[in-house]
Order: sequence, then structure tokens, then C-alpha cells
Amino acid sequence: MARPTRILIAVSALGGGGAERSAAALANTWAGQGREVRVVTLWPALDHDYPLAEGVSRVALDLAHIGGKPIQSLVGNFRALAAWRREIKRFHPDVVLGMITETNVMVALASVGLGCRVVGSERSSPANSRLSRTWGVLRRWTYGLLDGAVAQTEGAADWLRANTFARGVRVIPNAITLPVPDSSPRLDPAAVHPAGPILLGVGRLATVKRFELLIDAFARVAAAHPDWTLVLLGEGPERDRLEGLAADHGLQERVLLPGRAGNMSAWYERASLLALTSWHEGFPNVLLEAMAHGVPVVSVDCPDGPRAIVRDEVDGVLVDPPGADELGRALDGLMGDDARRGRMSDAAREVLDRFSEPAVMRQWNEALGLGEAP
Repeated sequence: MARPTRILIAVSALGGGGAERSAAALANTWAGQGREVRVVTLWPALDHDYPLAEGVSRVALDLAHIGGKPIQSLVGNFRALAAWRREIKRFHPDVVLGMITETNVMVALASVGLGCRVVGSERSSPANSRLSRTWGVLRRWTYGLLDGAVAQTEGAADWLRANTFARGVRVIPNAITLPVPDSSPRLDPAAVHPAGPILLGVGRLATVKRFELLIDAFARVAAAHPDWTLVLLGEGPERDRLEGLAADHGLQERVLLPGRAGNMSAWYERASLLALTSWHEGFPNVLLEAMAHGVPVVSVDCPDGPRAIVRDEVDGVLVDPPGADELGRALDGLMGDDARRGRMSDAAREVLDRFSEPAVMRQWNEALGLGEAP
């Protein structure tokens, strides 16, 4: 009897981001199809990592490094490259799937001559990703070593075709299923805000998420909707600045930053509206997950993901240009209209059909040359 297809998923970490959640979801689904799956991460295993199904093996290289002098970075990257190659040779996979740019570059180089199919996956907007010049050059050339590349939107795919030597570029959106997997830490919505409608923002408290725009927009309409509260779920370097901005608006009691939550289903069920204000996104899971729970959304029309998910004025509102006045008007129009939110809520749930797991996994199986599930 032939052995099961072996798939190695290479990702920087397994907690706290869309790429990490997608990696865990893919691993669990392929394991459920009877395939042998190993997830290899550059970062160590942490207690808030997304859970892996029984049968998915995990190797944490613990070789991540941030910053440092150029020579230290060079040495660190060579050590990581050697470790990736060692793990690929040890597992002897049929297919290696890289997640995010730097990991795609690493596995493209590490897999040379090993006889396995290698596919890279871009999980953000490549035209807007903040890569160093060195990593940008490496992406351009090493993507030519890949057997295929996956983008999440047509815009991202077009950019890869025009700016790298990637071959066989495909577009595969994220899939959505319910329930959304829980991870730690758990944060009880009732303990944070027991009553009243919630406008929810979710993501790392970093400049790319542009939560200051959301706070400014909420400040413009807060007086007209005194029962509403803005809750920002996440953690990051912008916390102090965002808390200060809320205080400057006199909204420190109505703009809450309780931290990171792993039990997102409970928060989507509690939310009345979700807003996304990022400078750019790949294919934001937070929109899919919120809409699957019937939460209408207001999103800036940033590249590349939101416009591929949100049907403007059907299940949410796309805002362009993305200024505080424009965003405030969009929020005001939904916060003050229960019936309109209700109609959008019903339509939002259709993402469960539009981005169903069976349909999306068929595309992944084709991209990796896996054929039908055993």
C-alpha cells in the first residue's frame, strides 16, 4: 500500500496572525483527508499557537531573530536556511508549502535538488509589503525556483506575475468554516463590556492597521450614538498612542483596548458591527469570520483583500477615500439603522457558501498537485 502524500508547511510562527491561522487550518484539513502533514516554524512553540489536529506533527526551529547588525542577520539567515533544508530532508515531503514572503524565499532555496514540489504562498498585498531591498531582490529571483505560487486576490497575482519570476501563479482565497477555532488567551466579552452595542476592531496594534483612523472616525459620531462602544482587540506597539488618542477625544470610557483574544467566536457573536482600517491587507480573515457570524462590516477599500470579500452595500460598506470623515459617515449610517444592519447581517452569512472549505481546498489540492483526497 502506497504511503500517504507528505506535505510540509513552512511558516514563521503559529500564533497571532492570518497567515498562521491559515497554515494551521490547511494542516488540519489535509490531515483529515488522510495526508501526512508536518508544520515547521521558525519561532518556538508558544501557548497561544493555533491548535493542530491529531496527526499533524510540529517542529519548532527556534531560530527567529529580529534586527541586529548586518553580519548577525546574515549569520542568522544562513543558520535558518540550513535548518529548513535539514528538516525538509528529514521529512522527505512530496510537497513543501511556504507561507509569507521570507519563508517562501527560504524554502525555495532550501529545497533545491531535493526532488519535492515547492509552492510559495503570499499572504499579504505584495505591492505594499514592507520588505528590505535585499528581501525584495531575493523574492524577485528565488520565486523563479518555485514550482508554483499562490496569491489571495487577482491584484496580488498580477503583481507577482509582473514583478517576480514566479511561474504558475494561482489565486486561492481563504476558506471559512464555523466554528472559528479558539486559542488562548480567552477574554470574556461580558467582563469587558456587559451591555450595549459594540463596534469591533481586530488586529495587531501596529501602524499598518491604522486604528487611529477608526478612533478618529468613531469620535466624530460617538455623541450621536451614546450607547455604542468601540472595542479594539489586539496587542502591539501602538497601544500607548491609541489610548492617548482616545483620551484626547474624551472617550477613554468608550474606547476599550482589553488586549488580545483567542476566543474570537464569542466576540463576533457579541459585536454589532466590525470595522477594518488597514493600509493594506492580503485576504483578511477577520472580515470572513465576522461576516460568517452575521456581523456587517465597514472597511476601507484598501489593496487587496476587502474588495474581494465585501459586497458594497450588500453585506457591508467599502469606504474610499479612507478618511476619518468618510469612515465616520459610513459608521453613522449603520450604527443608527438597525434594519439596515439586519439586512446586511443576513447577506454577510453567505460567505459560508462563497468561500466554503470544500471549494477552496479543491483549489489548494490542484495547486499542490495532490489530486483527490484519499
